Amino acid sequence: MYFKLDINVKADKLLTQWGFNAVEPSSYGIDDVYAYGVDWGNKVIIENDEIKQLLLRMGQGEAQSEERLRQIAREIEGKISDFLLNSFILPYFETSVHEDGTSSSIVMDTWKKLVRYADMDTITLPTTQGFIDATIPYVGIYSYRKRYSNATHYYLATRDSYIVSIITKEGIEWLHDYLKKIEEKVQNLAELATINTSYTAEVECNTDCDCNCGY
Repeated sequence: MYFKLDINVKADKLLTQWGFNAVEPSSYGIDDVYAYGVDWGNKVIIENDEIKQLLLRMGQGEAQSEERLRQIAREIEGKISDFLLNSFILPYFETSVHEDGTSSSIVMDTWKKLVRYADMDTITLPTTQGFIDATIPYVGIYSYRKRYSNATHYYLATRDSYIVSIITKEGIEWLHDYLKKIEEKVQNLAELATINTSYTAEVECNTDCDCNCGY
């Protein structure tokens, strides 16, 4: 059996910590969950004074405003990516009781490349004892038009939560050390994230060889 640790990071709490306003879509009357191909049910709207002004001018056709908004979106994506990496992913390798020689620089470089090139919602990092699944940070510009209205409104939004799942054969000693380390790294951890544990079935090995890799 594999041990599974699910860390659910609340995006609204994280954004507020960085000085942004995190607003539920329902606050703007966005009640069509899948309106215009967007799943608003798992989004949180990102705001501050600059973003509001830029969205307004972008809606009026100002191209420079859209360029600035996309720059802000990339900056926020980078902050979320760095937070997940430094707060939850690197500590796994730093607290592993099975030293495999993996350096922090290798983990960081691999993570950044996968975040950049992956075309799925999650990416997977292999470890010697299992693997780590993590939601890819994404911030986008979305449009919404209410029914029976000709006005289209634009919003900067991201997922309402980011999940890091660690699937490993590490034991209770590792879990204790890992939780201690992330408590040291993350201020207000209890407010920012929920952490659940469970067991999950062995992952089938997809090779033809007789091995003990656990995959």
